[in-house]
Amino acid sequence: MVGGRSTSAGIVFYDTEKAGDNAVFCFFDGEAEAFETGEKESLLKKLSDIDEPRKVKDEHGSLKIFFSAVLFAVFVIAAVWIFIGGFFPVFGAFLFAALGFVPGVMFIIMAQKKYADEKDFLQFKRFHGAEHMILNSHARNSVPKEFSEVKKASPYDPECGTAYGGTLFFFAAVAGISFGLVPKIGFLWFLGITVAAAILLFFNFLNPHSPFMILQRAVVEKPFEKELHLAYSGFKKLFE
Repeated sequence: MVGGRSTSAGIVFYDTEKAGDNAVFCFFDGEAEAFETGEKESLLKKLSDIDEPRKVKDEHGSLKIFFSAVLFAVFVIAAVWIFIGGFFPVFGAFLFAALGFVPGVMFIIMAQKKYADEKDFLQFKRFHGAEHMILNSHARNSVPKEFSEVKKASPYDPECGTAYGGTLFFFAAVAGISFGLVPKIGFLWFLGITVAAAILLFFNFLNPHSPFMILQRAVVEKPFEKELHLAYSGFKKLFE
């Protein structure tokens, strides 16, 4: 499987079907393009180690994110209990909170300030956009032969975690609301709506124009030509 990961430090592209050195770390050494080949996990660790000191230091960040998501779930359930009550609406709210917990945590992480310096955050967003453009071009053309082909690709990728998170959150809302309406619409309608939503959202994963890709604007920006060319050159080295 071909994939990539980006931070403010650069981009790592990898191919898990290759043995040995199966990844390329693309970064700038001053203004010059630089590349390092090696094993995927080793290069991903190096990418993370360089990036980590640039992030906002918060010893309790993970706990804050977790408890924020828990409070959100409790608030949803409590609000339904107070204003509506009854088993089905309250359990529907619980279902929504449970299914939406993971994507909810993801959205909270996205909304947090990741870097102490805004320049590092913008650099991460542009590297992220360059990574997506390369992988989108790869999905169409295998190894992109011309730089001009890559420039036409979208910086938004339906396989990005933000798009998955938006899809799962929407499904959680559909399942929770329809279960809450079981007394009015019946259990078979709830089952039909939930199954239909699951099928439609599965196909939406394959949609290059998924509406949930708008969420990526929080962590993706169209790269400058220099970032895109760096990603293009590094990706080609992966297949040399």
